Order: sequence, then C-alpha cells, then structure tokens
Amino acid sequence: EWLVGVNYFTDEGSGYVPIDFIFNDVDGIPLSFVIPGIGDIFAALRGSGGNRQDNTELTSSAVFGQATYDMTPSFSAILGLRYTKDEVDDTYSQVQSPVLPPLAPVSNDASWSEVTGNLGFEWRVSGDDYVYGTLARGFNSGGFNAVTGVGPVPVDPEFIDSLELGSKHTMLDARLQINLAAFYSEYTDLNIIQVVGATSLTDTGGAEITGLELEWSYLPVADLKLSGFVGWLDTEVVDFDFTDPVSGESVVLNGNQLPRAPELQALLSVEYEWVFAGGATLTPSVDIYWQDEVFYGPDNRSDLVGDSYSKSDFTLTWRSGDERYAVEAFVENIEDEQQVVALATSFAQLGSFPLATYSAPRTYGLRFSSQWGG
Repeated sequence: EWLVGVNYFTDEGSGYVPIDFIFNDVDGIPLSFVIPGIGDIFAALRGSGGNRQDNTELTSSAVFGQATYDMTPSFSAILGLRYTKDEVDDTYSQVQSPVLPPLAPVSNDASWSEVTGNLGFEWRVSGDDYVYGTLARGFNSGGFNAVTGVGPVPVDPEFIDSLELGSKHTMLDARLQINLAAFYSEYTDLNIIQVVGATSLTDTGGAEITGLELEWSYLPVADLKLSGFVGWLDTEVVDFDFTDPVSGESVVLNGNQLPRAPELQALLSVEYEWVFAGGATLTPSVDIYWQDEVFYGPDNRSDLVGDSYSKSDFTLTWRSGDERYAVEAFVENIEDEQQVVALATSFAQLGSFPLATYSAPRTYGLRFSSQWGG
C-alpha cells in the first residue's frame, strides 16, 4: 500500500487591540485600584489610550508520502516522509500610551523548511490482537512574537522526536476493546509564552515527556456502551531559558514540570441507544472527566497552580433513520463549578499580580445538524 499527496495552505490574519484607559464607573467617578506599597495603578493611565495592530500572512506547502510493505502475512513495515515549507510575513505597529511607546509599522518575514517522517511496524499477533511501534520526527514551524516597542521578532520552529509502542486487543466476541500505549518524546526549541514587563516573550528550551495510556470500550448488553481512558505523564523541561516575570532575572530551568501537563487524567463515558421504527435513534450520554493539578508556568511557582478537578457533561441526541438530521440537547459542566484554566502574572507596570482565566459555568442548549449527499 502507498499514498502520496500535496498540501497548500494560505492564511491572512489581523489583530487590532484598542486600549482606552478611562476607569470611570457609571456615575463618572474615577475608579482606583490600590496595591500596598505601589499605590493606585490606574492613576498614570487614566484618560489615556492607544492601540496595537498586527497583520500576518502565512503560506504553507508540503509534499508527503507513506508506504506499507507486508513482509509476512502478519507483519508490515511502514515508512513515511514529508517535506514542509512555511513562509510568514508580519507587520506590527502601536501608538503611544503609558504602557505602549510609539512604534511606526515594522515588517519582518521568515521561512522555514524541514524534512520529517516516521518509521514503524504493525504485527498482527492474532485475528483480534496486534502490536505496533512508531519512531517519528515532527516539525512545528516558527513564527513571530509581537514584542511591545520592538515589533515582530522571529521565533524558532519546534521539533519533536518520539517513540511509541502499543497494542490493541479485541475480546469477548468483540464486546470489549482495550488499547495500550507507551511513549517517549523529546522536544527541541519548545516555545512557551510568558509575560515580562509589558511584553509577551516566547522562550525556547527542551523538554522530555514519558507517558502511558489505556483506552477501553465495553458493551455489557446490547445498546449500552461504557468507555474511557486513563493517562499518566511525566514531563521535564531541559536547559530551558526562563526570565522571571517579577524580578526580570534570567535562569536556566531543569527538571521542572511542563505547564498544563497533568500527571494523571481520566475519562468515563456511558451511553445508551434506543432504536425506533424507521431506524431513528435516541442516545443519552454522560461524560465524567478528571485531571490532576497543573502548573501554569515552567518555573512551577506555587501561586500559579491549577487544582485538580472533575467535570460532567450530558447530551441527549436524536438522529433520523437516514442519518441526515440530528438534534442534540446538552448540559456542560453539570456541577456548575468554574475552574482556573489559565494563570499568568500581569505586566510589571500593573503590579505583577496574578491574572486568572476561568472555565465556562454550567452551559446548556440545543444543536441542530444536517448533511446532504453520500
């Protein structure tokens, strides 16, 4: 078996951020935000403003192919190759404000190209069980970081080398499916964005990731399906150049946990399907997800930690007999507990205090979908 193909993609993006430091309430009384030892951080900004403009053009092209060779009736070798070239043009400008010095439009362009690929095997141990292995190299092209007061600064591309070994097993008359996987990955020039002063900087370094995954699905009776997964990760940054957002000092990190990488996570799904005359179906489904605590920065600061949490979602889906139409009622985050999903430190000019982003509260609604052809 073999497959070859080409890919071409182009995209234009524009970002405009107006800044208006009014800080008045509805009665026209100036607001204040006083930090002990610093004072009213809004005082120097009140009545001023500014804006930032960033325009980006991306062109990506690739040629790829993969071949599978059956060395024996039960053992196959796999080889894949891909050549990618990405080109990016970026123009950045800003007008004056207390935190945004004036900057005339500055343009920069860069291109990256790389050959990547994968080498693997599949071994069918029996009719319902097989083992596989893959050695692969991945490439995420670089880009530009819009640095305040400077303009677009190129960011190096990321590379990842990974090894994965796994197996897939079907048992109990095809009612039970179990998939196991173990993997190891090494990142080079890993990009992580952090805030330093009034600027977002993309730092680069290395990382090592080791993981185990278990996926399963089980049909205990007709029309009832249980499924889920359990994942374990061990992550470490390696020779990672990091700038402390408060002190501005640069340090080299080793052994810290990667941001947003929970050590443990798990999912349990339960669904039941009723089939009616004409083939229409009605399927209620419940998903329960849990994940371990995470760090939100490579320095693993204790005040930038997201607690472990669980979340449940419910859907009720009706689908027509010809599968052309579907209506879904859903409730997401049944517990109505908002979790911190991102933590960062504010600009130094604003006092370097934590900034938090929360997940959506309980959300419910209806979705309608239809499809034609085929």
